[in-house]
Amino acid sequence: MPGPLSSSTSILQERVERYAANYAGSRAEEYMEGRGIGSLPAATFLLGCVPPPDACAPDEARFSGMLSIPYLTPVAGAIAVKYRNLRPDAEPRYLAPSGQPTHLFNVMDLHKPSSRVVICEGEVDALTVSMLGVPAVGLPGTQTWKPYYPRIFDGYKEILILTDNDAKNDGNPGQDLARLIMREIPGSRNVVLPEGYDANSFYLSEGAEALLDLLGVSHKSVS
Repeated sequence: MPGPLSSSTSILQERVERYAANYAGSRAEEYMEGRGIGSLPAATFLLGCVPPPDACAPDEARFSGMLSIPYLTPVAGAIAVKYRNLRPDAEPRYLAPSGQPTHLFNVMDLHKPSSRVVICEGEVDALTVSMLGVPAVGLPGTQTWKPYYPRIFDGYKEILILTDNDAKNDGNPGQDLARLIMREIPGSRNVVLPEGYDANSFYLSEGAEALLDLLGVSHKSVS
């Protein structure tokens, strides 16, 4: 039997649920609908919007008005949360509470019966793939791969890597990440998006069937 949730986890879960209750009609909902994420996946992933500062604790007020993306687990509920600043000129775009460790996003999908899993770069990309019925997890950045992660994927027959393909002044970080994962997980396969795309932008541009085709996934198997 699992033990009781820690007080910090309980507080985070309460906040995530409060953010989710504030999602409908918010700027966060408008933003995610613009990225092709409707109300059903938003509810499944407990996406939320942080309320105004006067309805927040002091340590969460700086995230007011931002999209909240919780990291959910089967037993403990929310163990972390990321925030997306929705201002067009915001930099950095993604924020997290001070001292929060990095985690793999959407580990809930690892509990689904499947021989296939997709490793994405970013929470919204993983959410997009998972929404189409293909189990997917996300790394919250190109520098967040951990040495023990390969063991998480033991037992999968097909491990697909779907990272950004965006050439920058410092190279192509998404494809560098894909090559790192392929070295550490023999037999995994890099699914290369057209240059300049991530999974979500490709889905928006080309549609669900095109993304499934790129992954080599039968439409019938996820219908």
